[in-house]
Amino acid sequence: MRSPFLTVIVMSILLVQALGSRGANRGIPDEAECKKAIELTRLLESEPLSKEAARARKQMARWLVLYPDIEVRQCSVLLGSIADERKKEFEFISMQLLYSGAAYIIEHPEEGDDRLAVYAAGLEGALRAYEAILRDKPRLRRPYLDRLIRLRDDGTLIEYVTEVMERCP
Repeated sequence: MRSPFLTVIVMSILLVQALGSRGANRGIPDEAECKKAIELTRLLESEPLSKEAARARKQMARWLVLYPDIEVRQCSVLLGSIADERKKEFEFISMQLLYSGAAYIIEHPEEGDDRLAVYAAGLEGALRAYEAILRDKPRLRRPYLDRLIRLRDDGTLIEYVTEVMERCP
C-alpha cells in the first residue's frame, strides 16, 4: 500500500507549496492553463519515462491542487495489484489515472460529474502510459494490465470500470 500513502504525502506537500506560493487556490483554470494541462497529460501518456516527464508530473500534481474545481478522485483499484507495487513506473501509471481523468474533464466539461466516464478516461490514459513504459522496459509487463488492454481493444473496458468503480470513492 505504498503508492496511496506516497500519493497523499506528495499531494499534501504540493498543496502547502501551492497555497504558500499563490496565497490561495485559483478555482477555475483559464483556456491557456487547460490547454497546457492537456499537453502535459498527453506527454505523460506517450512518454512517461522521458526527461520532460518528471517536470510534467510535478506540474500536473500542482495543477490539480491549484484548480480544485477540476475534481478527480483516485481509484487505484482499477489497476488491480500494481497499485501496490513499489516501482516508480507503477506509481507513474497510478498517478496517470488522475491526470488523464482531469484532461477528460477539461475536454468534456459537461461530463465532469460522470464518475464512470472520468474513471474510464483515467484508466485509458494509464494504459497508454503503461504501453509506452513497456516500449523501454518490457520486463515490467503485467498480465493484469495486459488483460485491461485487451478489454479496451475489445470495446469492453467500460463494463470493467462499471463493475470495479463501486469500490472507488
